Amino acid sequence: MAPLLLQAIADVVPGLPVFNVAPLQRMFDDAVVTERTLALLSGFFGILALLLATIGLYGLLAYSVEKRRNEIGVRLALGARPEDVLAMVVRETAVLIVAGLMLGLPATVVAGRWVAAFLYGLTPADPTALALTVALLGTVGVLSAWMPARKAAQTDPMTALRHH
Repeated sequence: MAPLLLQAIADVVPGLPVFNVAPLQRMFDDAVVTERTLALLSGFFGILALLLATIGLYGLLAYSVEKRRNEIGVRLALGARPEDVLAMVVRETAVLIVAGLMLGLPATVVAGRWVAAFLYGLTPADPTALALTVALLGTVGVLSAWMPARKAAQTDPMTALRHH
């Protein structure tokens, strides 16, 4: 289509310089390449941050449960069921997760004002985005607590008591 357009322009106004004939979509794509690259990198680093936070949270909780192995062994030796131990560790972690989310949500809304120009189609306090983020971080936190708690609940009480 471009050669026909150029010929039609040359027929109407001979000698008129035409420098760029391209589909509008390609011109638009070329104009927003920086923003797309920034969005792609931001998404990548966001996922990487979530992965590192998950690994760190798991490591911290695993260490915390390991330090309490003797206490858990005593609880199991005195008749606590493994499900009770599992629930105790997950419940204690859930309290920390809820506290972190309650502190993080207002901070997110305040910090969102600084990056509002980069949020295409979203507001800094978009309820859907915030709800999905809370659900994702809450799920990651509970799963990070559940894995070491499950291991602790399977601890042999005599082994844990001898380990002291």
